Amino acid sequence: MQIKKVPIIINFQYEINNIIKLIIPNENLMYSWITLVFKQHYKDDVIRYKDVIIHNELTIRFVEYKEIYTLNSYYRGINNLTNILSFPYEAPSGITIPLLGEIVITPNLILYESLKKNKSFIAHLAHIIIHGCLHLIGYNHNNENDADKMENIEYSILEQINLYL
Repeated sequence: MQIKKVPIIINFQYEINNIIKLIIPNENLMYSWITLVFKQHYKDDVIRYKDVIIHNELTIRFVEYKEIYTLNSYYRGINNLTNILSFPYEAPSGITIPLLGEIVITPNLILYESLKKNKSFIAHLAHIIIHGCLHLIGYNHNNENDADKMENIEYSILEQINLYL
């Protein structure tokens, strides 16, 4: 049985102020971060599969405070801001669509956190994007062991791209 290679397809959406959009890195750089997540997880820079539809498409949306607050409240029951939300796609039974999911990011909050913690905005954004991608492929931080495992992967990838927190 032949193993097929499937590239990762990313749809970037910007629903933010143009001033904030200016500080977001180019999509090729963000794509390279995301590719490293899958390379680390699947041991390749593309997702491999055997005669099945796999999840290889994701959307990254950059949004304002109000939208992420509303989403966090509606989907998680938390009436507070967050810097990222990840929504793994779960197709109805019998439906095969190659969607991995959606990541929603508030760059304004990431910028605020970066300044407050004296971190690079790019390094913090990379960390957040990597974190969100790990959630899409099944990682979580519901307990200390899972959190440590997820954090180790995040830092390993950040080291590969020479971004340290």
